[in-house]
Parts: sequence; structure tokens; C-alpha cells
Amino acid sequence: MWKFGSQNHQTVDNLVVTGLLVDAGKTGSRWIEDSDEEDVSYSQCYKVSPSTAILEVIGAWKSMIAPMLDAYYCTACNLQMLVGRQVPDVKFIQNTQSYINDLLQKGSLRYGESICVDPIRNAVKLFESQSIIESYTHDSVRLLYLSTHYDSEEQLSSLLLDIDSFRS
Repeated sequence: MWKFGSQNHQTVDNLVVTGLLVDAGKTGSRWIEDSDEEDVSYSQCYKVSPSTAILEVIGAWKSMIAPMLDAYYCTACNLQMLVGRQVPDVKFIQNTQSYINDLLQKGSLRYGESICVDPIRNAVKLFESQSIIESYTHDSVRLLYLSTHYDSEEQLSSLLLDIDSFRS
């Protein structure tokens, strides 16, 4: 699963400071219903500020982020070519661009920016940092391969569902 750190807390705090999110209070939930102790866990809840200006900002952000999410998703889809084998990173990126181009031609993707090399490379870096893929250099060629945990169609399907949830 994805590993997120304290940077998310800072991001949420920044969204509260800018007025995009408002504090909706804390909610409590019991972890162990059978316990005699008062073990209650509290979670901070936020909601999107419903003002027109804020909704316009969110719409603008969505149009900026959507091409990147599409590139990351398509890169993740292309990880299937790494199941059980190693592929040079240049070939992997070219195949991903070709895959994105096919989807653009079919009208399945709306943003031509998704085909750019930078977001695809950034997706590869993210997947490496999350230990989804690994790499090594042999004869000046960087080879990509899936980590042991993700080296199956089933595990990749789960990853794709996770990434796709950010797109909808």
C-alpha cells in the first residue's frame, strides 16, 4: 500500500490556512467494543469550503492535476510489461507514451499533456520510492523490474485500482 508521511499533515494544514478546507470537528470511534476501558480514538474531520471562489480554485486544480494523474495511471497500467522480466527504462517509457497516444486517439484520455516524458519518469521514480519497481544499470542501460511483491498481475490490479480512485 502507499506510504505517506507527515507531509500530508502539512498539506492539510496549508489547505485549512488558505480556506479551502474547514475544520468539521472530531469524531470518536471505539476500537474494541468488548473492552471495559474507555478506549476511544478521535479523528480530525475536514470539509471543503462550499464558496463559489473555492470551488473555482478546486476546478482549476483538477484541470492541472488530471493530466498528471492520467500519466501516472497509464504508467502503472504499463507495469504489466514488467511481470516476470526486466525492461530498459527507455523502452518502458516509449511503450508508455505509445499506450497513452493510443488512448488519446481513441478519446479515452482528454489531456495531450499526459504523453510528456516528465510525468512518466516521475511516475517511475514514485513507483521506485514506493518499492513497486526496482532498477539496476547493466552496460550503461538502466533496467526496470517489478519488486517481488508486485511481480504478478493480481498485485498490479490492486495497485491500478488504488491509483484509479484518485482519477474519478
